[in-house]
Amino acid sequence: MGIHAILLAAGGSTRLGAPKQLIDIKGRSLIRHMAKLALKSDIDGLTVVLGASRENILPELINLPLDTVINPDWKKGMGSSLKTAMHVVAPEQEGILVMVCDQPHLKVSVLNKLIKKAQEKPDHIIASSYADTIGTPAIFGNIFFESIREISDDQGARSLFGKFSDQIIKVPFPKGDFDLDTPEDLVKWKNQR
Repeated sequence: MGIHAILLAAGGSTRLGAPKQLIDIKGRSLIRHMAKLALKSDIDGLTVVLGASRENILPELINLPLDTVINPDWKKGMGSSLKTAMHVVAPEQEGILVMVCDQPHLKVSVLNKLIKKAQEKPDHIIASSYADTIGTPAIFGNIFFESIREISDDQGARSLFGKFSDQIIKVPFPKGDFDLDTPEDLVKWKNQR
């Protein structure tokens, strides 16, 4: 089995004031855009984690070949959502690709570079590199699955970067530091298009 993608989309978008998952991007909702992006890459399957506003977001994923899981404890943080998704990831998967839904500059080519590197180095964390830091999307080989299941609810996969700093390989993700968290971010994004 290959790399299984997990798209984290359970948050409440409190800083934006409206569900960021439903922002219009290129004529479709952000959540549908990100899911289709993942599905075009060389992943083995996709699970989307929903929580806040799920009744409005779920219809955006209709007719896409993916699974959804609901995190009833989404308010506890990204770690909680990631651990919820891990319940459906088969232990024999080569690894998981952790994605967030608010990086509008993400491209299939970036995902495929991460996947290729992960297949070459399955005992490493393959992380996106941008703005002098590392982050998502990131791939964790199955040797890290147990550590992921033990992360705290309020910390995401990023907490493992420090723990396994000597096992990280970076892949450049141009403009990866731009995400849609605030109304100002949304204005900036619309002005860039």
